[in-house]
Amino acid sequence: MDAQINNYGDLMNVVKDQTPSFMSAVGAGGSAPSLIAVLLMAVFLALIAAGAVLLLVGTWKTVKKLGGRGWSQVIPVFRDYEMASVAGCDKALTIAYTACSGVFVLGQVSGNVEGLRALGNLVSLPMFVLGIIVARQVARRFGKGAGFTFGLVVLPFVFYMILGCGKAQPVDDGPAASAGPVGPAMPAAA
Repeated sequence: MDAQINNYGDLMNVVKDQTPSFMSAVGAGGSAPSLIAVLLMAVFLALIAAGAVLLLVGTWKTVKKLGGRGWSQVIPVFRDYEMASVAGCDKALTIAYTACSGVFVLGQVSGNVEGLRALGNLVSLPMFVLGIIVARQVARRFGKGAGFTFGLVVLPFVFYMILGCGKAQPVDDGPAASAGPVGPAMPAAA
């Protein structure tokens, strides 16, 4: 590279000359593999968007079936609070899950603010564990077992649609009733 760079304009001209444009990569003179990569990326993004819509609809209807506010699923931190509340989690778990969610979101939107991103990443593991507990409580509210909980964790956009849009109905009277395992009551000791 023999170009003499004296100012910002010269630098931008050198960068422009050395960088191929997007249109030249996929347009005339572009190679087929780059066009295939762009098409695969578009399909991948469409699948992610479809999954996000399915998850939103499924959680909205699930929370509504459990007696909560469905629209709460649109608001990032409030959705976690509402899901834990209607699932029947105790107050300490609900507050811990909501706090982890808030710190995680704050860390992700903070940009490069010193320490906030690291703190947001640090709470991701406890938030994941608490999320599994909340999913278990949701499954219990509908009379489902550990396998369904696994589905709620691994494929939430499918399993929340099954709960919210399917024939599943809560099997108990409310969050307070789901504190223990779902099933027939044990006979009282004489």
